[in-house]
This record gives sequence, structure tokens and C-alpha cells, in this order.
Amino acid sequence: MLVVFVHLGTNPSPCLNEMAKIAYHHSESARVVLITNEPGLHPYFPGEIVEYIRQIHNPWFDSFAKRRKELSEIAGGYWSHTLERLFALTAVYEVMGESMLVHVESDVYLNLEQETLSEITRNKSRILVPRYSSELGIASVLLARDRNVLSDGLNELKRILVEDDDLSNDMNLLGAALNLGVLEELPSDPNYPIVIEKKASGSAKFVFDGAALGQYFFGQDPFHTNGRRISGHVNPDAKFDSSKFHYEIRKSYQNKQNSLFVNDIEVLNLHVHSKLKLVPAAIKDEIWGRSLKEANHQINRKPDDFRPDVIHTQQISFVNRFRVARRHGLLISTFKALRRRLRKVMKSNE
Repeated sequence: MLVVFVHLGTNPSPCLNEMAKIAYHHSESARVVLITNEPGLHPYFPGEIVEYIRQIHNPWFDSFAKRRKELSEIAGGYWSHTLERLFALTAVYEVMGESMLVHVESDVYLNLEQETLSEITRNKSRILVPRYSSELGIASVLLARDRNVLSDGLNELKRILVEDDDLSNDMNLLGAALNLGVLEELPSDPNYPIVIEKKASGSAKFVFDGAALGQYFFGQDPFHTNGRRISGHVNPDAKFDSSKFHYEIRKSYQNKQNSLFVNDIEVLNLHVHSKLKLVPAAIKDEIWGRSLKEANHQINRKPDDFRPDVIHTQQISFVNRFRVARRHGLLISTFKALRRRLRKVMKSNE
């Protein structure tokens, strides 16, 4: 079992090392790997490092990047990097061997054992990712049974991206691939969990998290909440209301470690959108304990101290705003901008 993180560019990844250690904690047999084009920026990564070189691994991405100049110029290239990192997974071929692959974003808490992964990916001939909405996918976690499945899936994603000029980020690319049946959806709705028969515990239920569970439990990126993290965000694009479930921390179905459960369903990954630096789940830990009580409506929510944004630091230029608007249609983009402003005004008056 290969657990793969990808980090491209020089924008900081606030909780990458902590999440890598947690992946080890929940699966001691895992090999944890970081793919990066800047190996020197990660001297303390607790795993193997594989260097990504675009000219070797994905030379075709140069021409795509030239057609989407705004992506490389917005937020220090953040959106361009999040798209390219899917294809940067090709760099892992040289170390993958016969291993199953789990790719997680750098802010994802992974709680997945090899045996469980094997059960989920058995007979799956496509890459698996959660759905974010009816039109969007999300690679908070991405599974591939073997190298062939990964390679075939990435080739299909490349074909879709090159052929469709309307696709410009990882989420709408993954959504298009899910809707075309090129990728397969990972269950991320607790109302429809995965059921696996475990020798020790009998029937066990599991669910993955695209974003909604992590956003509710630990909040959104403070970039969206005026620099202060506050839990309890109910994602409007999710098919379920995260606030309607009961949350607890107890022994995993997979091993002797603690895990987060939602209505007796074990959460296999948690998208910590707020970029918190966490330790393995524990009721006695201050952050976990408080978040658990907040999630179950036992205490009032309290915003954290202000945290300056270190990722989305650059203002979007007028030229890039125009490029984005022209690509999506000027009237549609204008309407969306007005709607966003109206929402901000309404929130400020609440």
C-alpha cells in the first residue's frame, strides 16, 4: 500500500508532515511518499521523496499551461498546481511496483489499513474518487488498485482535459470524468456507506470524506472565514446535512487505533480544510475533544485566533479576472460576481 502526497510549487503546505505521520499511525505497513518539484523545501518530510520534473513526466502540460495563463498567475499558481498534481502521480510509477495506491491531499487525515483498501478496490478497474457535487469531483482521496488502473485513468483524464476547453481546474475535470464513467465514485454520504465483512468485528460500515465532514468537524480554510477557523460549516453542495449526525471517537474496525465515527460508520479519511495540525484522534486531545463536543451540539462554537493566509496571498489581477470571465461567458461571470457580493452584504447585516 502506497500513500502518496503531492506538493508542487513553493506555496507552503501547513499540515503536510503531520498528515503523513498520521497515515503511518493508522497503517504501519504503508509506504508514505511525497511527489514534489521542490525537494529542497521538504527536508523533514517523514517518508520517501520522489522528484517531479514536468519536462520528463508530463511535457504536454506546458502547452496546456500556456492556454490557461491565469491559472499559473492566480494565488502563486495554486490552482494550476492542484490540477497538475493529478498528472504528477505519473512520477510514482518508478516506485509503485505491485502496490495499491492511495493519493491524499496534504490536508487530509487518512485512516486506512491495507486490508480495507484491498476490499474496496477489489475488481475495480477504474480510479476511485469522491464526488463533491453533481458537476464536481474531488481528489481529497484517490484510490487505484494497481499501476495499470492508475495509468489508464490518468490517460483518460488527460484526454478529457485537452479536448474540453471549458475545464480549468481539478474539481471540474474529476466531475466530468465521473459523469462520463471514466472514474468511479467513492461513497462519501454516511447515508449510503460501504459495508465490509470483518473477521474480528463482523459487518463494518465505512465512508470517505470529499469535504463536507471535515468542513463541519474542523471548519473551512480560514481564508473563507475572515482569517479565523470556526467549525460547523455545512457544505451546501453535499447531499446530506453534516449537522444531523452523531459523532464519536472509539476503536477502529480495522485495528486497535482510535477513529472518528459518524452514526456508527467509520470515517476513512477526513478532509481538514482548515489546515489544522492534528494528532491521531483522541478524546483527551484539546482540539479533537472540543471539536467532538461542538459537532454534537454539546458546547457553543468558538472561533480560533486570527491566522494570516499563507496560501492565497496574491490578489487576482484585472487581466486574469477578464480571462476567467471571457472563458466562462461575460454575462454568466458578471451574474456570479454580483451574487457573491450580495451574499457578503447579507451576511454582514445578519
